[in-house]
Amino acid sequence: MKLYTAIIAATAITLAGLGTAWAGGEAMKGAPTPGVPMEPQTICPVMHRPITKDISVVYQGKRVYFCCPACKIDFEKNPGQYMVEMQKEGIRLEEASAPAMAK
Repeated sequence: MKLYTAIIAATAITLAGLGTAWAGGEAMKGAPTPGVPMEPQTICPVMHRPITKDISVVYQGKRVYFCCPACKIDFEKNPGQYMVEMQKEGIRLEEASAPAMAK
């Protein structure tokens, strides 16, 4: 039983680490991708259409804008994926003072 518990614990720790890495880990802290110039957000991270400042969410202290409410909903399902993509594309997000979105 102790061996089974140890295996389950080790697996959980490993999966937690992989989840952090997949969601961006260090990349999520805002470090720019080397060689990619940082530009303000003008395109929706979901549909890649022009954003509207009326539709946004705060995630990890950054404000993310969208082109429509449906894109905001899609982003909230998997924000880490979109944050990593925006960083790779060199998108600089605005700092936000509103409460961060729950993970």
